[in-house]
Amino acid sequence: ITDGENDFLALEDLSVYDFVSATRQEGIDYIHCKYALKCLAKFHALSFAYKDQYPEKFEILQNKISEMYFSEKYWDWYKNSWKNICICTIDAVEKEYPGTIYLEKIKKFATRENLDKLAATTEDKNHAVFSHGDSWTPNFLFKYKPGSNEPVDAKMIDFQLTRCASPILDISFFIYACSTEDLRKDYYLVMLKHY
Repeated sequence: ITDGENDFLALEDLSVYDFVSATRQEGIDYIHCKYALKCLAKFHALSFAYKDQYPEKFEILQNKISEMYFSEKYWDWYKNSWKNICICTIDAVEKEYPGTIYLEKIKKFATRENLDKLAATTEDKNHAVFSHGDSWTPNFLFKYKPGSNEPVDAKMIDFQLTRCASPILDISFFIYACSTEDLRKDYYLVMLKHY
């Protein structure tokens, strides 16, 4: 229902269809990644199709969606998080690779100026789709084979950070936030093919 002030969507209860959350603490395996990426691909494909078939309508919707996270107007909200991320990252590299070029590189990278450059990627409308904006494990529900831990389908939930931006932002966030280094070493290209 939309009236411009009290807009809301009533979404279907997916638990009725046996969709549940994955166990976040254990991480997700390749098969979970496969189904989540296929779900993400379908979501992006709808957007690409809409943009292709109804470009004027797509542009109207695109102009109504604003960046919900990396906008300058929210800097006061996330500046401490950025500062802490930089401190932790520099500290980790300093402990693992003291006195190396990696330490110097991360110190040069972890700046507000570079954050602004990264945030500008959310403004690229040339290859934009309606993207989830928060595509990590808790925002996917999985349906499992009866009596097993093997997923057979996935659905996305929680669209509060939806943006109009490159689908690469969703894909890279999902892969790097939800998979282990070992999983990426073994399945990175295969996961991209699933997408």
